[in-house]
Amino acid sequence: MRPLRTLLAAAAALAALTAASGALAATPRTVIFNLSDAPLSQPDRVFFQADSGPYLKDLRWTDWGTATSVGTGTWELDCSNGGASCGDSTAVTTYPATYTVSGLAACPRFGPAAQTYRKGTIVIDMPGGPVTKDWPSASSFCRTPPTKVKAEAAVARYVRLHQHVAPRSVSCGKLDGTARECTARWRTAGRTHKGSFDVTAGAKGRVRVQAFG
Repeated sequence: MRPLRTLLAAAAALAALTAASGALAATPRTVIFNLSDAPLSQPDRVFFQADSGPYLKDLRWTDWGTATSVGTGTWELDCSNGGASCGDSTAVTTYPATYTVSGLAACPRFGPAAQTYRKGTIVIDMPGGPVTKDWPSASSFCRTPPTKVKAEAAVARYVRLHQHVAPRSVSCGKLDGTARECTARWRTAGRTHKGSFDVTAGAKGRVRVQAFG
């Protein structure tokens, strides 16, 4: 059996390690968003479109989490397999580039300590001179998604406003990223109608409803 002093020392070391882990977990997160609602921290790549278009790669960041952070890397357009941006070209074109992000703001979707950069500027060092492109982060992805109850209430209001009748039923599913897909049924002129809706967080705590289908 281990001496009591050894056991106490081991317990103290474990407590210190646990406290350090907790402090690390509580460190504020700083993120940006690219083409989806997935949060990115110091991303290696940033894409400009979903298909085979130009993108930034090999980004290395300085001062991440401060007021302004700069990622230095390479702009590339790879036409070796074709793509909407390539035309008849099959070349792989690269230029040095920087991506500067700023405009820190709260990102409550990921907790009270989380923050995001809202502004972004890309500078591509092309042979004819530098080309500058605004590329902000979609800070709307930081909004806290609506609960199921709030989403269903918002859809019910939408139906009453646009169809001039109270819905017979409203049902919203689980979150898909930052949106809920909802369905509603209502009856007018002796017929039952069904509508589908995307419900997301709007500005200033409001809920945004968009009909589709």
